[in-house]
Amino acid sequence: MGRLISLHDFLMATRNAVVKSMQQIADFNADSLKGYFDQETGAAHTISINKPKLQSGQSSAASFDVPLLAIAPLSRLGLSFVNITLELWVLKIDGVTHVSIPSETDQDPDALSTRVNFNIMVNPSQTENEFIRELGLIEAEVSNQCHL
Repeated sequence: MGRLISLHDFLMATRNAVVKSMQQIADFNADSLKGYFDQETGAAHTISINKPKLQSGQSSAASFDVPLLAIAPLSRLGLSFVNITLELWVLKIDGVTHVSIPSETDQDPDALSTRVNFNIMVNPSQTENEFIRELGLIEAEVSNQCHL
């Protein structure tokens, strides 16, 4: 048999991995903006554009300073929600639902465990306490599918 981890701890670790990934994406997005602003003053880098201008029948060039960010398309990465579909082998021990994590040498689940399929939605902007409240419902749903 593999290792056991409580379902609660397993799902919290899953949530924390999603939150960490979202922070890495936010850091990447912030880093991609650095080239558009002066690092010391914070002022936007600009580019001068010369535009032909007619004035009193005479052609001349007018110069406009435009923030570089305004004319350069900037793609940003982002995720709002992460939906995870799981197939887990779970079992109850002293009223606590555990997930069986197979080892490299033993891929067979515990004979008392039950295979459970379910989805979990992770909202990275949700607080940990809000997630924990929802986690109680998920744990109850999974627990109801376990063999007693």
